[in-house]
This record gives sequence, C-alpha cells and structure tokens, in this order.
Amino acid sequence: MLTQIEWWGGLLIIWMVLAYSAIYKDLMRESKLDLTFLLTTLVHVIAIGVLAAYFYSLGSSTSQLIYIGSVGAGVLITLYLVFAPGSEDPEEIATGEDEEVGKGFEIAGQMILFLPLLVSLGLGGYKALIVTAIV
Repeated sequence: MLTQIEWWGGLLIIWMVLAYSAIYKDLMRESKLDLTFLLTTLVHVIAIGVLAAYFYSLGSSTSQLIYIGSVGAGVLITLYLVFAPGSEDPEEIATGEDEEVGKGFEIAGQMILFLPLLVSLGLGGYKALIVTAIV
C-alpha cells in the first residue's frame, strides 16, 4: 500500500515527464541538440532520481554524498536554466510583436516546467539538510 507522500511523489514524477515531453516534443524530433535542451534533460533525470531516493534511507556515507551532490547539481542547473539569457530572435524584435503576451506565455511555460523540479529538489534539499545534520 502506498503512503500519501509516495503517491504524491509518483504524481510529481508523472507531471515532470509530461511537462518535459510537452515542451520539448518538437526539439526531440530535430537533430539539433543545444545546451538548454541537454541541461533540461539532465536536470529532469536528476530530479527524478532525487525524488525516488527521497523515500529510501541513505545508509552509507558515499550514498549520502552522492545524494547531496545530486541535489546541489540539480539546483544549480535549474537556476541557470531559469535565469540564463534566452536567445533573442532579431526578426521578432524588428516586427514589434506584442511582448507582454509572449512574456505571459513564457512565464506560464516555465512554471509548468520548473514547478515540479523545484518541489522535487526542495524535498531533496530538505532531506540533504537532515542527512548532513546527522552525519
């Protein structure tokens, strides 16, 4: 029988996979691999691993250090992806499209993509703080 936290954790993993596939489905078909796509893929894999390991006890000091390092790497990559400057298309700027509508959709897309990551890495950070307090 699953506990509530395991059930919500599974739901969070499903949300991450669906958000990732919805946003990057066009990029996966193309052969073009850029840094943002690779880092987004990496941070999703790290976040799923962190969330899966959240439900297990970390017995050895090596597994604790790997867990703490994974959480730290996930947080750093997520911060880079959120605050890194995007590539501005000069044609879009020249045509004078409505930037406010575009910004609204961009923020909504980032919330859909990064909210499950932040929850997963937040739980992992909380457990990493507890692990480091015990060690």
